[in-house]
Amino acid sequence: MTRVVAVADSDSYLKLADHLLAQLPADWQTELAVVANPVQPSPAQTTGLTTRPVATVGVRRWTELVAEADVVLLSCTGPAMMPLLRRLRSLANRPVLVSALPGISLPANDRAVWVRSQTDLLVVNSHREREAFRGHRLAEGLRVGLGHLPQVGSPAPRVEGDEVVFAAQSLVPAKAEQRRAVLATLGHLSDPWRAVLKVRALGGERQTHNERWPYPQLLAALEQEGAVPRGSIEVRAGSMQQALGRAGAMVTVSSTAALEAITAGVPVAVINDFGVSDDLINPVFEGSGLFTSLAQIRAGWFPAPDPAWLEANYFHDVAADDWTAELDGLVAQRGAGELPQRPLRPEAMAGRLRQELRLAPPGWLWQAARRIRR
Repeated sequence: MTRVVAVADSDSYLKLADHLLAQLPADWQTELAVVANPVQPSPAQTTGLTTRPVATVGVRRWTELVAEADVVLLSCTGPAMMPLLRRLRSLANRPVLVSALPGISLPANDRAVWVRSQTDLLVVNSHREREAFRGHRLAEGLRVGLGHLPQVGSPAPRVEGDEVVFAAQSLVPAKAEQRRAVLATLGHLSDPWRAVLKVRALGGERQTHNERWPYPQLLAALEQEGAVPRGSIEVRAGSMQQALGRAGAMVTVSSTAALEAITAGVPVAVINDFGVSDDLINPVFEGSGLFTSLAQIRAGWFPAPDPAWLEANYFHDVAADDWTAELDGLVAQRGAGELPQRPLRPEAMAGRLRQELRLAPPGWLWQAARRIRR
């Protein structure tokens, strides 16, 4: 029996790991764990993301879990992946190493490719992503399999609702004044629209990326100043599926939630007031027909996506997915002792230490900190 151990380090990567494990053959043994780290999901987040048993383990316990695995799925951010990869390389008969990306992953940046090129198989989520990652200069010898995102399916017919849901993102837009402009637009929508600010985490909960300017705090300040009418924007956490229940439109800068909204038949507006750039993670929407100004959103105009763009970007036929076939081939190679070697790329010592401290148990961390201070 083929044994697969998946590890995640944050909410979005946990959701992806659960989704990928569900696509494996029924006779394969699968296990899912969260490695203890600063951005690990809370118990409430974990319950909302998967029905599987999930153990939160320290890195030492995780190393024991994977010792007899045939396949290890590293559904993690780069800083967590590197120390785990170093431990996996020390195993006498290492497992097949699989990595994956949980959302819109264009452009294929150097760091993302550099880390995941040390695995045997990278699972991406669109034809366009596969072309970009396969063609990257750092991806030599890396197999790139096609999958699909857990929240994406065939687009449903357009729905009617009276809520405009804004999908907040941790990293973009980066400037406080840009975020205030979004909130000011949501607070003054034309009738009959009602605004919903959908946040990824409640106060005290962690998410994949830290947020410098949390929207709820900015909203409170705008209400205090009188720039946004009190009660005009409802703040909600929970799943995006729940948030879309009464939605007539979705607004975002570049969130993967746009894809979930398209799947649900909810019109999407991708804000272009702040430009189109890699920093905003929005070039992927070029040609989609979804770019919209804040003024258009305020007036209640929400476009429809271009069909050709949908096919190239995340809405391909599921029958085209081939990552499990790629994995079958790698498992067979491992069984025959023919698994190809993957590079373990060199790193600066300071970077390695930061990564180890991120996953180290508290006792080890404090001992290391004392040594550093000396």
